[in-house]
Amino acid sequence: MANQKYRSVWVTALFSAALIACMLFWGFEKPRATTGSTPKIDRDKTILKGGKKREMVIVGENFEPGMFVQLQSHSGGQVGGIMAKGQIEIRDSKTVIIKGLRRADFPDGVATITLRNADGVEVKETLAIIPSAIGPSPLTQDDIRTIIAQGVSMAQQLGFAGTFCITDREGNVLAFYRMTGADKRVAVRDVGALNQGLENAGGPGGFAEGLIPAEAAALSKAGTGSFFGTQGNAFSTRSAAYIIREHLPPFIKNTQSGPLFGVQISSLGCSDVKMPGLPLGISGDPGGLPIYKNGIMAGGLGVELNGLYTVFLNRPQDLGKPLTTSDELFFREGVEEMVAFASVRGFEAPDSITGDKILVNGIRLPYRRPFTLPSVQTIPFDRLPGQLLPLPGETTPRIRTGVPTEFRDIMLRDKPVRVVNRFFPFKNEQTRNGAGLTASDVEQILFQGTTQAYRTRAAIRRPIEVFAEVNLTVVDVEGNVLGIVSTPDAPIFGFDVSVEKARSSTLFSRPDAADILRRAGVGQYVDRVQAEGLKMDGQFALTSRSVGWLHRPFYPDGIEDRQDLGAGPLSTQPRDFSPLNNGFQTDYLLQGRRKGESPLTNIIGRSILNALGLAPKDRNFCDATNGRAFSLLNNTAMVFAGSSPLFKGGRQAGAIGISGDGIDQDDIISAFGSEFFEAPPERRVDRFFFRGIRIPYTKFPRHPNIGEGED
Repeated sequence: MANQKYRSVWVTALFSAALIACMLFWGFEKPRATTGSTPKIDRDKTILKGGKKREMVIVGENFEPGMFVQLQSHSGGQVGGIMAKGQIEIRDSKTVIIKGLRRADFPDGVATITLRNADGVEVKETLAIIPSAIGPSPLTQDDIRTIIAQGVSMAQQLGFAGTFCITDREGNVLAFYRMTGADKRVAVRDVGALNQGLENAGGPGGFAEGLIPAEAAALSKAGTGSFFGTQGNAFSTRSAAYIIREHLPPFIKNTQSGPLFGVQISSLGCSDVKMPGLPLGISGDPGGLPIYKNGIMAGGLGVELNGLYTVFLNRPQDLGKPLTTSDELFFREGVEEMVAFASVRGFEAPDSITGDKILVNGIRLPYRRPFTLPSVQTIPFDRLPGQLLPLPGETTPRIRTGVPTEFRDIMLRDKPVRVVNRFFPFKNEQTRNGAGLTASDVEQILFQGTTQAYRTRAAIRRPIEVFAEVNLTVVDVEGNVLGIVSTPDAPIFGFDVSVEKARSSTLFSRPDAADILRRAGVGQYVDRVQAEGLKMDGQFALTSRSVGWLHRPFYPDGIEDRQDLGAGPLSTQPRDFSPLNNGFQTDYLLQGRRKGESPLTNIIGRSILNALGLAPKDRNFCDATNGRAFSLLNNTAMVFAGSSPLFKGGRQAGAIGISGDGIDQDDIISAFGSEFFEAPPERRVDRFFFRGIRIPYTKFPRHPNIGEGED
């Protein structure tokens, strides 16, 4: 009798299990998709949501009742191991919910989803599903109103009207606000030659006169605060400006250029890597700060008040001098910085990690000028003299919050990293022109680099003795991204820059580099390089450090007293130079415009229009050079250290690029990443003497690893 009772229990259990299994594979809602349509999975929106009872939200198109659904962990777990705990609900033709899951079901954060409709049409996608801890921003609508109200109140007190932008950590615009009477346009101007490079863009008589919106400047400043801020460092746009000029410290003769020379030409609004991007790239203009909430990196603020988009001068005589309204730089630099700091009261970066706590080559970075903020009563938000503006691509003004992060947390073997599903899983070489990097090769290269990052002592983070947080990218010989990973707190600016560095190394190492650059519209720089004996024919492999060495206004770098032969062949001459007119980089931004088109259809114009949601609905709008330069220059080239060429079987295969920490740290991480894929010794450009000086290849920091060098 007892045995019969137990048999009944088992029969009931088996029947229930079978019923549950059916529920896991089939939905029962009315059809909302055309029978036979191919199911599609939206890789960016499909995630494992948090909470006590986690659920997988699969987003896409053409989901049908009765559709087969299978979910596997990347490590091999199948329906019995994972899905027996869950239940499938085909909510509609665009959403499938799988309930009752655990994060532990996906030990590496990766899942393979298989969908098959009744006609046997199937789609299978492997993707990262765990949202990164860096987003969404914790800022609430009340927080954003407070930040805007504090800034507007201070601007009014000082007698100015301006435009404000708040972004989350990834550069998504959360709010635009314009005060009554604010300038609606900006002119781009620094100390370089008028109407060269970007100098005087938008200004009287310059290209795009009166066409650059103030929102473009505010967004680029806010994004700079966001992209440079992490849990280990906080940089203002003043900090950014300090490390991009021709000398460090700026204006001190016979010192090397800033370590991030050229970084301002990155994260552009038409980048094929960082999306969304910034209209004018990384900013050195006053008024850009990171925003922290309860010590957590939350976003960035940009303030544009004076109609002038420039670069902080950071003259030594100014840095320690308190700023007053009678100071000569008050209008040019000071008022925007003062208003920005007033805006973020209560949302400041932790004092222990601000840029002025970081030393580069023994030199302290600036974070702000000394000044005293006048006391001002904050005006309630609904009584402010101005109005919210529409977000990019929208028509109705609003504040938004909680924008989902595009990053996903995974385990790269035994190392925690972030990825973006646009570049994950890792890919095989996308062309047949190279040595054939496989997805396994890409994983190995990225793992080797990540392993070195985790033991390399950081240069720009606090506290000391923590590992470098960086972004790592592998590209093939055509510049196609085969894989990107970021360590958990890597600064966002390096996501785009790591690709730019890898593409620079690849481009300048190719046998047809000269032809590509001529087709891109910058052939004059090819002529200068080749005139001095360096044939751009693939004989030598270059790193981004090597390319940057040729791009400095003083050759060798920083040495003003030895200028018989002039600037580096990729640079503007010193008398005309500024970060907005630096040579190859900034001249490239003026390419791509066809005859008779608007002046904002060159590369920088496309960046502005696309970042602000003003671009026409043309899928080719962000093809920066109208098809002339391929993907190698889609997000421009980078000219500071942190990349290594990759070779396989003695043939050029691509490059690895690193960005996020000190440039020597980036170099050593890229070098270790390239192990077993290094350039043959005879191909390295440090065998070549340019003007009698060896072109550098890589440079490692002394005692690079954590725990080394104490004795």
